[in-house]
Amino acid sequence: MYAIQGLERVYSRVHGYVLILNFLAFKIYSCIHFIIMKFDYQDIEPPKFTTCPGIIFGYTGRNSLEGQAIWEIPTATDNNDHAINTSWSEPLYPNKVLGPGTYTVTYTAEDSAGNKALPCVTKVVIKGKTHNYNRKTL
Repeated sequence: MYAIQGLERVYSRVHGYVLILNFLAFKIYSCIHFIIMKFDYQDIEPPKFTTCPGIIFGYTGRNSLEGQAIWEIPTATDNNDHAINTSWSEPLYPNKVLGPGTYTVTYTAEDSAGNKALPCVTKVVIKGKTHNYNRKTL
């Protein structure tokens, strides 16, 4: 008589992955004759930002209400994926013309398994430059 012992799963955490061993044992009476095993893994480690600029300063031109700040968009790496989906919260990007003030950009990254990186928060500060024309003449 043939009988199939149910599907079993064994989990183990190794270096940011959960290893899954699925096996199915086929028995004839009480003796196991063969086992089908399948190894699989699940990525559980989130990506990490390798760069996060913190605070960026930019300046307006003299007596101008517009200025620019230059920075590189943060990049993220992952233990499993080569291409990481990086997005940001504000429609700000390097070299965008902005008025004086402080702007906050939050960068996020997600790998193909749905693991999300800790956000990278960057403040962009545009400072105005003025020129004093109230000089006394002799």
